[in-house]
Amino acid sequence: YAFCFQFEAADTLILLDYDDTLLPTSYLRSLQLLPQSTEPWDGPGELCNSVRSVLKSLDTEAARLLCLLKKSGNLILITNGVEGWIARTAPHFLPETWEEIQTVQHYSARHKHSGESDCPFYWKQKAYFDEMRTHSYGRQAYMNVVSIGDSPVEREALVRSSGHFANAIPKSVKLAEQPEPGVLQQELGTLAAHLSTLVGFVGPLDLQLGGMATT
Repeated sequence: YAFCFQFEAADTLILLDYDDTLLPTSYLRSLQLLPQSTEPWDGPGELCNSVRSVLKSLDTEAARLLCLLKKSGNLILITNGVEGWIARTAPHFLPETWEEIQTVQHYSARHKHSGESDCPFYWKQKAYFDEMRTHSYGRQAYMNVVSIGDSPVEREALVRSSGHFANAIPKSVKLAEQPEPGVLQQELGTLAAHLSTLVGFVGPLDLQLGGMATT
């Protein structure tokens, strides 16, 4: 790639995961505050003060990042969770973040594509491909595609889907898998601090933020 410009918001598509990327799902499941996978869920029980405190700090950081992401490009939140998962969980655990999510396109790739395949990777890749196709329609300029998620699934979906578009410049940001809230908060803070550089960078990126220790 040879560029002589910086990408701007109009050029940029940001594809964001939800579980263990905004919501510390694995942590909440370990405390039995969320069900495993697709088990029925009637809502959380009472949160103890320590859990409420760490979630409040994470909530503030996640909401701040979402606000910045919305200004940086066309932000789309895609989960492999069941239909309505985001709307059922975010208000309980991340209410400030939920306020930001409500102004963002968000949906379940599982719900949209499980009729075509029972493979979770397929759901996410098909969602990525569809969003890139929509964003690139009638576009002659380069398409700046940023993927943010904790799983290798998001990275691989980005790589495979962007390969179908000659004008796509893929940027993958992989976070830690099954993070504690403090680790996730640090990662989101790091992303927020360097977001303008990440979005504006004039080439593809393959980054990993996982593994930072809490302070």
